[in-house]
Amino acid sequence: MRQSVSQLNPELNKLAVAMEIIQRLTTFVRDGYPQHTAALLEILEPFGVAMAQRYG
Repeated sequence: MRQSVSQLNPELNKLAVAMEIIQRLTTFVRDGYPQHTAALLEILEPFGVAMAQRYG
C-alpha cells in the first residue's frame, strides 16, 4: 500500500508545501514584476538562513 508523504511525515509535507509556495512566488514576481526580482531575492536569502536556524 502506498502512503502519501503527508501521512508518513506531516512536517515534511508542510516543508514541501512551503517550498512550492516560495518557488511559485519567485516565478510570479519574475514573470509579472521583473523590476522587483532582485528585491525579492535580497529578502529571500536571509529569510532562508533564518528558517534554517529555526527549523534546521
